[in-house]
Amino acid sequence: MLQQNLIEWQQQWKQLLHQLEQKGASTALLWEEPATDQEITDMEQELEVTLPEELRSLLQDGGKKVTMYWQITYPQTAAFDLSGDIGWNIESIMFSDFGDDEQIDQKRYLCFYHAGNGDELLLDLYSNPQRPMVFHWGHETGEFRILAVSLTDFLNKVTELSGIGAEEWQYTPFIDNCGLNLYSQQSKKWKQWIHDYLYFTFEEAKQNLHQLIRYTELNGVDDTIIQAFSAYRPDDVLQAWLERLHTEHNQSIKDGLLEYTGLINRHHAADWVRELWNLPEEQRINSYILAYLTAICLPEDEGLERIWQKIEEKEKEKGRKLNGYEANTGLKNFHSRKVIRWIKDRVNFPYDGWDDLFAASRPHSEDYKEWLQSKNVHQQIAISALGKQTELKQTFDTVEQIESVRVLLEQVMSKAVIKKEKRIIAEALYVLDHYQLE
Repeated sequence: MLQQNLIEWQQQWKQLLHQLEQKGASTALLWEEPATDQEITDMEQELEVTLPEELRSLLQDGGKKVTMYWQITYPQTAAFDLSGDIGWNIESIMFSDFGDDEQIDQKRYLCFYHAGNGDELLLDLYSNPQRPMVFHWGHETGEFRILAVSLTDFLNKVTELSGIGAEEWQYTPFIDNCGLNLYSQQSKKWKQWIHDYLYFTFEEAKQNLHQLIRYTELNGVDDTIIQAFSAYRPDDVLQAWLERLHTEHNQSIKDGLLEYTGLINRHHAADWVRELWNLPEEQRINSYILAYLTAICLPEDEGLERIWQKIEEKEKEKGRKLNGYEANTGLKNFHSRKVIRWIKDRVNFPYDGWDDLFAASRPHSEDYKEWLQSKNVHQQIAISALGKQTELKQTFDTVEQIESVRVLLEQVMSKAVIKKEKRIIAEALYVLDHYQLE
């Protein structure tokens, strides 16, 4: 019944996944062998129902377990969730259990697919026994949302929407009271986004400043893109990014654009960042993003002074010292040893967050030696930080420096009693053992 549709869906899914793979996305396509007549008969006897014609055809003409999945890993400036999955599974075909809800007939909704979060895709057997409507059931809200008038209609629409995910919040942008709407503003916006992501090339983009910004929104920032912007006048680049920011009203996208604006323009955007600092408190941008822009766009001393002053103001306001997570959020992007000196008299237990900040602040071997010879919190922070540090090039210049830190770690290990403490020391020693000087 659906043989031609199944061939077309499989071809479209393979093409989509191939294109996504070329862009670095994670993908998977599982298409198992068709179900046998006996498997269908056994299922119908167990469920005490005759399977709808469309569902039977999916299983017998297509496959008994079919899943198409993809995920784009950087969602920074997209208005949608960048993942999708679509399919059906003979093992998922059962009447859904809605617990003690006596208002729902337990033989009405036949599940054919479980989403990863526990949501279900259902066939409403009351609507049409042979071509039932497709509904989505949210396991957290208990809400039923119509998706399509039939399985064929559902798979056609989801395929056109590039296999959007089966969890409730993934469908929400694209449905109205009649189900998935391919012509809604959000659906059109999504189809344009995924089309541009797959087909808009860097060679095309770099010919025009505004197109290059669009390409950056779709693909993120790397050295090649930064180099492409250098072909334009710095003032023009900054102005173009500020114009793009002015037109964006989705706050999550705007936050990503703010970071990109700083990353592309760097010190040329210093006056713009100062203007952001001079806004009234209620008009300022997200504090994390402001700290990030301050670190990458302003001169180091000026940026640090602004952040330190803000921290001290907040401490007075709250009547307490900041914790490690708060300090890390504001200062990690400076990657400066000056941060290590500043926090020395401020660190406290629990040291979570402080160790991340220490590791991110480009400590030198002398910093490790000083903190390891201290007591309590300073020593614990240094040990944990070394175990987390991924780049040691700016920390150790000589074998002697490495060995001097190793001796201190081994001394601490000889006195350690608690298993957790021993494990953290062992992780730091492992980092030293596997670091090779260039």
